Amino acid sequence: MKHGKLYGFGAVFLIVLTLAGLYIYDPAIFSNSQQNTTLSISQINVDPQGSPVGNEWKGSFWNLLVYVNANDDIAGVILPKGQTGSITYQGAVEALKTGAKVEIKIDPQQPYLIRDLQEKYAMPAPGAVGVATSTTQLDLRYYGWGEATWRIYTPFTVSIYKDGVLVGQTTLNDQGQSSVQSVSTSEGAVRIENLGLLGGSYTSPNTPSQICILKGYPNVYDLTQVNSIISGTYGNYWFGTRREGNNVAVNPTMVYPGLLIGNVYPPSTIGGWKSLNSGGSDVGGKVDPVKPVISSGEKSSLPSDKQKYSSLTEYIAGSGIADLANSLFQSRAAGFSGALWQKVSLVTDTNGQTALKLDIPWSAFGTPLVNIRVPTELADTFVEQPIVTSTQVSAVWQTSGTAYGDISGSLRIACTVTNTGTVTGSTMLSVSSGNSKLSLTPLTQTVNNLQPNVPQTVYFDATNLGVENEISNIPVTIIAKDTYTGSETGRCTLYGTLLSTLTPGTTTLSINVYEKGTTTPAPNLQLSVQYGTQTLTPVTDANGGTGGLTLTTPQGGAFVGSVLITSMETSTYKAGTMTYQINQAGAYIATYEVERKDTQYIDWVLIAIIVIIVVVFVAIIGGGVYALRKNKHGGKHR
Repeated sequence: MKHGKLYGFGAVFLIVLTLAGLYIYDPAIFSNSQQNTTLSISQINVDPQGSPVGNEWKGSFWNLLVYVNANDDIAGVILPKGQTGSITYQGAVEALKTGAKVEIKIDPQQPYLIRDLQEKYAMPAPGAVGVATSTTQLDLRYYGWGEATWRIYTPFTVSIYKDGVLVGQTTLNDQGQSSVQSVSTSEGAVRIENLGLLGGSYTSPNTPSQICILKGYPNVYDLTQVNSIISGTYGNYWFGTRREGNNVAVNPTMVYPGLLIGNVYPPSTIGGWKSLNSGGSDVGGKVDPVKPVISSGEKSSLPSDKQKYSSLTEYIAGSGIADLANSLFQSRAAGFSGALWQKVSLVTDTNGQTALKLDIPWSAFGTPLVNIRVPTELADTFVEQPIVTSTQVSAVWQTSGTAYGDISGSLRIACTVTNTGTVTGSTMLSVSSGNSKLSLTPLTQTVNNLQPNVPQTVYFDATNLGVENEISNIPVTIIAKDTYTGSETGRCTLYGTLLSTLTPGTTTLSINVYEKGTTTPAPNLQLSVQYGTQTLTPVTDANGGTGGLTLTTPQGGAFVGSVLITSMETSTYKAGTMTYQINQAGAYIATYEVERKDTQYIDWVLIAIIVIIVVVFVAIIGGGVYALRKNKHGGKHR
């Protein structure tokens, strides 16, 4: 009974070891935590189908085009209450609006690959008969493939809420491919397309065509490599090759008086036999068999002098056959450069079969566009009767208070919009001009909550981008359109004159740099040339010149004004600065002088330092010599 409990505990322990040996983690990507995110909708429209039933719209869908991110976040997609859309029905445009809020909650489950296994049997070593005892055969249970290919699962739990109330829920599985699946509700099915689509060329792992997963042991082999060993070769190693009857191993050192029969293998050289004679001699063939074990962890059950022989897994390793448990699933899938498989485990499949399961990392997913189609009935969609907002538009230049303005830099337009209707509405304003040198911002503005007969003022900025010659009375037009129908409801025009801001022609400046009071050029000297808001940093050539520097304004005209020239301190020259004035466009040459540093003073200081060092050095040496002589002289008188 005690042995039975011990063996039962050992079996459980070995199963745990098997699962532990098959677990492979990538800590960079493996996480049990999930975040709640709201996915942005890039496009919403209504399918051109269905018809009005009373004030409601039936038989169509709201299309929501969203990006699903490549992680395990719980994502929410919301079709808000009050969402508007339009559809053409019998030649007329119908305005639709949702009367309920619909939320689609997408909770991704762990995606995985799975492949059924089939339990198989092998007999690595036969039973054996000795003088006093016998042993049973060594049985080996292992798993081979139970199906030809891997199956892929990309499950998502999708929940549908209407105004906060759960109205439908199911788990979808796109199997990593493009598909259309649905979640049923009492008001129609929500259809979801491309959810769970794997990105790139993500494929199943490169596994052997035949596999051998030892049941209860953390060992995995290519079956084609170990088949002969687990089918009898190991038994020959352990017991020798002599068999009788129904493949039963017998003593290979059977000894009769004066005659040897069989292969002569003394028990001391074979793991499978132990001598019954005192002192371990082989006389008389008195031997009993020793049953082999599968793993090295079980060798403690063998006699001490037999533990030096190989268990089955040790014999396989000694034959140069690799154990794939720790390497087989660490290689990346073909054509996939992302993370490793997250976890490998033995599980029970839905059909009751033992299966090998590989969790797929979330990075295997692309960011596909997912199309979600919500029935118009579920969103309580109704036909909205639009009321066009009537507007009156007027505008002036803020500086002059009139429709005429002179623009040298920027000038603001004040635009007043008045709703002349009877209900609150909204309008969109757009502004344009016929000249590319006149920049207008913003180009459009929407004025919401436009109450009847309550004027609202918005502003546009006009900027002169730079002209050499004045351009008078450029028309600037502001148009008001109803935000729903897009029909024009008002417009006004004002006029702007672009004043000349660019000096015609070209300004160039050449700078010649000399040492102060001489005509000696200062080569390889970097200068800073600042003009207006701009800076150049030329370096002088071998003749101390910069060549012609072209000075232009940010608008592209010739620069006119003050130029600040600066040189930084170097090992040869002191820092310096000067101002040069340019009064009109043209070619200019400026002379800039730099002052050399006074090296004479530095030379005398350096000489003085060297003299001091020499004097101190001589004093130290002289004192040391004197002390040495004094010590020697004093020693003679002792």
